[in-house]
Amino acid sequence: MVRIVKPGGYFVITLRPDIYETNGFKAKEAELAGKMTLVKATDPVAMLPKGEPDIRHQVRVYEIL
Repeated sequence: MVRIVKPGGYFVITLRPDIYETNGFKAKEAELAGKMTLVKATDPVAMLPKGEPDIRHQVRVYEIL
């Protein structure tokens, strides 16, 4: 996304917090710290309360620098 989105643009992703921690997203975020910044991360919420009530997701908003 850093290569595609223009500086000043935003990139929004929904992600499970457990996947963020264990599958490399946290490390990649740290690696790209000079190219993008985290603007907002919501509290984990149940996006599919009827289908997957125990699984939580976060909305993460990044600004491309």
